[in-house]
Formats: sequence, C-alpha cells, structure tokens
Amino acid sequence: MDKGRRGETMKLGAFFHPTGNHVAAWLHPAAQIDAGTNFRHYAEITQTAERGKFDLMFVADAVATRDGKLEALSRWPQYMAYFDPLTLLPALATVTTHIGLCATAICASGCSQAATWFPVG
Repeated sequence: MDKGRRGETMKLGAFFHPTGNHVAAWLHPAAQIDAGTNFRHYAEITQTAERGKFDLMFVADAVATRDGKLEALSRWPQYMAYFDPLTLLPALATVTTHIGLCATAICASGCSQAATWFPVG
C-alpha cells in the first residue's frame, strides 16, 4: 500500500436500470416487467445497496418522447416506461438514510447535465 494513500477508502456506486443492465434482462422469468413504474422495486434495490454499504445509487434520465423505430424500442420496456429521477430520488430519500442518490437530468433541448442529490438525515 502506498503510504501517501493510507486511510483512503473505495467508494461504491450502483447504476440501476429498472429491469437490469442487459438488453434482454427483462426477459428473464424472475424479472419484474413493471420495474420501471414500480416504486417498491426501486426502494427494495436501493435499500439492498444501502445495506451492502454502497455509497450511492445512480439512475440515468432519458428523453420522455422517442422517435425512431418504436417497435424495436418497445422490446426493452425500460425505454418505454420509467420514473423521472427528479421525482424518484426524493421519494427514495424517504426510505433510506445513508446512501447518496444521484441522477442525470435531461433538459428540454436534449442536453444532459449531471446532478447529485444526497438525502438529509
């Protein structure tokens, strides 16, 4: 161990997609098909990360309206129905105490701005 880095700790973050990070995760028999609009699902995975001593959980915002091949996009439910991070994160703050809650936010012109929120308490 480098003496100049003594006392430092690793920070752990979890990146959540509603039905999983693999494009076909929603097809697994145990997957929650309504995960994108199921608050209890988000609360449970965030609380699991918190119990596992993760420092933060992250969700990515996306443009609410889609263009392009909707038939292809509809094969991955995460692209069709999901919570807005600006409403999801404050709700998650009510069921967690120590985990940081982070997201990106999409502005009206499609630009992505990183934003971070941490629960109070």
